Amino acid sequence: MGCGPGKTAQITVMSADDGKIKAVCEVTVSHVMADIVTIDTTSLKLKVGDVSGDLVGSAVSNTGALITEPLGWSTSNSAVVSIVGDASLNTIKVKAVSAGTATITYGSKMSGGKVATCTVVVNDSNGGSGGNGGNQGGNNGGNQGGNSGNTDANTLTPGKTATVAGVTYVVNADNTVTYAGNPKAKGTVKIPETVKIGNKTVNVTSVKANAFKNNKTITAVVIGKNVKTIEKNAFMGCTKLKKVTIGANVTTIGNNAFKGCTSLTKVVIPAKVTSIGSNAFSGCSKLKTVTIKATKLKKIGKGAFKTINKSAKIKCPKAKLKAYTKMLNKSGVPKKAKITK
Repeated sequence: MGCGPGKTAQITVMSADDGKIKAVCEVTVSHVMADIVTIDTTSLKLKVGDVSGDLVGSAVSNTGALITEPLGWSTSNSAVVSIVGDASLNTIKVKAVSAGTATITYGSKMSGGKVATCTVVVNDSNGGSGGNGGNQGGNNGGNQGGNSGNTDANTLTPGKTATVAGVTYVVNADNTVTYAGNPKAKGTVKIPETVKIGNKTVNVTSVKANAFKNNKTITAVVIGKNVKTIEKNAFMGCTKLKKVTIGANVTTIGNNAFKGCTSLTKVVIPAKVTSIGSNAFSGCSKLKTVTIKATKLKKIGKGAFKTINKSAKIKCPKAKLKAYTKMLNKSGVPKKAKITK
């Protein structure tokens, strides 16, 4: 009889003669645990009554084995943010119930398991959760004013925003920050490794959803080494964007992240990327060279490379060529594109 993950069974061996002599072996089947867990959005701002778009959680094992541990969603404060949908699935929405801040968690339901978090700030219908300095020193660098939404420049409050040298950051629950955007961005944009807010230097670990959506003036992007997540729609519709350097520690490229970047000609997918979202590079009609260095890529979403240049060349690690070719073809790679090692 089979014994599923998390279950225990006993195997008993008995004497064939009289059955009086026996030995018992107890067997417990362990779960396959996730090694990397991510959410495609690490911070949200909502107004009371709003329902978010989809939040998508991903979990992968370094061995590539099917994960069997129980996974799900939870909220730190259901009176502020409630979960809409089946919390045991990998995709949900959240509803803003009342003003405040709550943390949405996706991942293991077992002790010691991996999880990821998304900080949700809910404002009342009049907007804003207060803060001062929003109209002061926005372009005066990291040591002056410019801490919109933070009542104390030396206190990092999850969900609050800070403006440094014209760039808005959202404070995450783990005292890192998400790069949320710069309305005056043009030319070459650098997503820094760290930023100084008040007297504290903190890591920049993600690029927020919609951060540069439909920006028509940026031409190049360099993403810092501490960034792990490029959230959905982050650079969608940046039609003048020609060059992207994705940071070495990025693990997740969200849905539509670079969709419609019609001037982009080449991209390197770094070694630690495990997930490329749906339509991530769809519509990048000049994208001719894609170099995939990742060796633990578990997901290439539907349409991820749809309508890139028809004669595109996609280079994969030799050991992953067969597996990645199958994934790439499913993602909508043009029929004439060449997938090589």
